[in-house]
Amino acid sequence: MLGLPCEPNVPLLGLVGRLVDQKGMDLLLPALHATLDRRFQFVLLGSGMPFYQEGFKRLARDYPDQVAVTIGYDNSLAHKIEAASDFFVMPSKFEPCGLNQLYSLKYGSVPIVRAVGGLDDSIIGLSESANVATGIKFNDYAVTALEAALNEAFDLFEDQESYKKIRKNGMLKDFSWERTSLEYLDLYDSLLQ
Repeated sequence: MLGLPCEPNVPLLGLVGRLVDQKGMDLLLPALHATLDRRFQFVLLGSGMPFYQEGFKRLARDYPDQVAVTIGYDNSLAHKIEAASDFFVMPSKFEPCGLNQLYSLKYGSVPIVRAVGGLDDSIIGLSESANVATGIKFNDYAVTALEAALNEAFDLFEDQESYKKIRKNGMLKDFSWERTSLEYLDLYDSLLQ
């Protein structure tokens, strides 16, 4: 994908988003550097602060077989990244709602998220309940916490049976308005009684 060699036995991490502090880019760049001794590939589509754009482009130049970066936005490419990724990274500082983690669940890309706001509400972490987990979560806003989450993802990928279970759990989640509206109707009915 995006010029990276095809390596189906190597986990592919994806990110589509704004390259700004709020989205955790100050954690992601050093965490990726710290884990490059593990075999993985990383694709990014986004734009934002020049410091982060240059940092990710430099990472792609230094590790052309592991990192591919596209600065800008392309809706078609965004969907391809979500669909092709084994893991989708969202280390946000704060995230009132978040949509990409919901897209990644439907596409079968396991989200790696910081347990904050809508990310915490919509993703069940592996450490919370392995049986119903839909992703990997970390709590502290720290590079070391994201590093640990990335390593947890790489270890999970090596256990394909567990990885596929979490992936399937996520794909079966229903965040549609149809389900939500039925829950509201049930609530209203219970209040009327």
